[in-house]
This record gives sequence, C-alpha cells and structure tokens, in this order.
Amino acid sequence: MRALAITSAKRNSALQEVVTVADSSLPGYDMINWFDAVMPKGARLAFI
Repeated sequence: MRALAITSAKRNSALQEVVTVADSSLPGYDMINWFDAVMPKGARLAFI
C-alpha cells in the first residue's frame, strides 16, 4: 500500500515523502478531521 497524499495543509513529519493534496492537485486544500472505517467484504451489519 502506498499513500498518494495527505489532506492537511502541511506535510506530516512522519511521512515527509508524502505530498499534500494542496501540493499535488488542489491549491489551498486543507482538511484536518476525517474518519474512515475499513473492514472485509461481507462483514456482518451487526459488527458495523
């Protein structure tokens, strides 16, 4: 897996090689908070 970009305005010190979205394609883009849930296909709804 490879990170394409990070959503904050500044690069993350732990991920210096990963560009920001603003640097790569959308000048001025800055999103600090977002949430994601990843689980296998077919996960039971009760678990989600």
